[in-house]
Amino acid sequence: MSATPRPVQSQSSIGSASAMSVASTSNPSTESLGEALFTVHHIVEISSIGSEYKIDPINDLRPVCPNCHVMLHTRRPAIPVDELKIHLENRHSS
Repeated sequence: MSATPRPVQSQSSIGSASAMSVASTSNPSTESLGEALFTVHHIVEISSIGSEYKIDPINDLRPVCPNCHVMLHTRRPAIPVDELKIHLENRHSS
């Protein structure tokens, strides 16, 4: 019997990020471990919005890998996702 992957959402204790991954009901192989792991980056920093602000998942959130999420927050305000993407593309094309 084959295990069916199911989306699992968990809260990350690092910053205000939510971490999401695809989990399986069986033990994952070491080849696929962490393969589908990503965090959700808030375009507008949570610390700058009031409690009355309603987050729009389509316009306010971007899925990014954990390493990219850390890089986005190396500057304040955070580096825009598109700017980091261009930086990484230029670095890898050299």
